[in-house]
Order: sequence, then structure tokens, then C-alpha cells
Amino acid sequence: MSGQRWGLGSAGVPAQFKGGWGPGTQPGSAAGWLDRQIGVITIHGRPLAVAIATARADGSHDTGTRNLTAIARWIVTHADTRRLPRQPTGC
Repeated sequence: MSGQRWGLGSAGVPAQFKGGWGPGTQPGSAAGWLDRQIGVITIHGRPLAVAIATARADGSHDTGTRNLTAIARWIVTHADTRRLPRQPTGC
């Protein structure tokens, strides 16, 4: 869904992910809100599992999605994936 292409979906690499948003550690907007995503991104042909979250005390989902996009892009440019296998390994 194009309206949810933020965070891992906007990192510039192949990604499979699920995101969510809602109250933080305690119910209600006074406690702040969290935007979060989990997924697998592929960097240089190697899959990397990622979980990211950001608090948005201002209550703005736009702020949260911008933060997650910045975090995801940082991961793509800074993760050292050279030692990761090219294919996921089984248990």
C-alpha cells in the first residue's frame, strides 16, 4: 500500500515489513505514541532482520514516519552485511 511506504518501505532497498502505530508504554496520548516496524531488508544481496521504533510525543504520525524513514535509511548506509549469509538459514 503506497500510503504505508515509509520507514523500511522507503529505505531504497528490497523490503518485506509490517508497521504499526499507537500508544506507547501506557495508554493515552499523554504518554506519547510509538511508530514501529519490523521486517527484512536486503542490503547488497543479503537479508537483514530489522526492528525499529520511534516515540512521537507531539502526537504526529508524520513525525513518526519521517523518523522511521531516517532510521531505515541510516541502517542501509551503515549496516555491515558482509558476514551475513546470502540466503536465510534454517533453525
